[in-house]
Amino acid sequence: MSGLARFKKGGWDLVLVDVVMPAMSGWVVVERIRQYAPTTAVVLVTGMNQPIVMQRARNWQLPVIVKPFRADAMRAIVTRALGTEAV
Repeated sequence: MSGLARFKKGGWDLVLVDVVMPAMSGWVVVERIRQYAPTTAVVLVTGMNQPIVMQRARNWQLPVIVKPFRADAMRAIVTRALGTEAV
């Protein structure tokens, strides 16, 4: 089952989306997630720390974590994306 098919079943608070994936661009995945559930938090994960990628993420209002990343950096991004207190 694809990630989008699982997403459509519902119940997700947060989705981590890589920009580069084998079957579908991460940008397409984000677009579809926003069509199905526009309030679901999405964090963009990428190893491509290029201005065009960062600008597109800003335009889409997506928080970004650049690989490789530390666990504390991921925790901070996820906390902000969910609007929750740090645990």
